[in-house]
Amino acid sequence: LIRQSWHIPRPDGRPTALRVGLSTGSVCAGVVGAVCPRFSIFGDTVNTASRMASTARPVVSRDDIFIHMTEAAAAGLQEETLERLRGVYNLVLGPVGCGMEIKGKGHMQTFSLEPVTPHPCDFGDA
Repeated sequence: LIRQSWHIPRPDGRPTALRVGLSTGSVCAGVVGAVCPRFSIFGDTVNTASRMASTARPVVSRDDIFIHMTEAAAAGLQEETLERLRGVYNLVLGPVGCGMEIKGKGHMQTFSLEPVTPHPCDFGDA
């Protein structure tokens, strides 16, 4: 989704960039409105995912990916999924610092999926 968004040009000609936030938990969903009905989802999980997106690092290039998530969402990722993300998409799961203050939630340890970046001391097989 993030990589595909770069194919959608903005009016100013720059590529579209996304911020992605994930959370896990219960939600309430339904159709809201009589004149113009719309499907909507509600709940703390939705609000928390929105907070994860708003505090995510902006994606600034085609090869950049940053998916910000709660500790519960990170814990829910199966080892097989993490191996595939690393092998196919070059993404690793890791903590974001020592946690952060999330509005309405307090201090939370959050995690991210980001591309593997080589350590400056890694010079390959020499």
